[in-house]
Amino acid sequence: MGQLPTSLAVADLNGDGKADLAVALYAWGVAVLLGNGDGTFQTPVDYGVNAESVAIADFNQDGKPDLAVATEGAVAVLLGNGDGTFQAPVGYGEGRANSIASVVAVSDFDGDGDWDLAIADDQTNAVSILKGNGDGTFQPPRYFAAEHRGLALTVADFNRDGKPDIAVANADSADITVLINETASPALP
Repeated sequence: MGQLPTSLAVADLNGDGKADLAVALYAWGVAVLLGNGDGTFQTPVDYGVNAESVAIADFNQDGKPDLAVATEGAVAVLLGNGDGTFQAPVGYGEGRANSIASVVAVSDFDGDGDWDLAIADDQTNAVSILKGNGDGTFQPPRYFAAEHRGLALTVADFNRDGKPDIAVANADSADITVLINETASPALP
């Protein structure tokens, strides 16, 4: 691919029953490689979104996989066409000073049935949550404190209460921040 891959996600992006790859290419773009079903992939198609991390989910509930890409100060969402191609990126969460989104994860944090986004930032001390509207759009971010330079993020139910929590790996403090989901079901205010 000629660039530095920093993240990848796997899904059947064109509905042919074969695993495909979406690859974030550091400071370059996000590339989609359609699978041939034999462990090989077709030539990458680059979508030119400055990428740090990529995640896949059906954000607009049309049965077609979409992409969320962590990028400088924001997350870009590329809605899928169902054939392995994607629409132009739409940015969310832009404008926070000195912000570089390093990783994006997907979960239904508020239990309303719509996919939400969690973004770790490697320049600030926050994790942001963007609540999904279920139509492929997202509300403005809500920020939650973490240590400086969150470089990795994962989602799991750490306290076994049925709600997804977040763990963030912090580069500068060499530790992990765990954010327990205290959201009342079914939705954030």
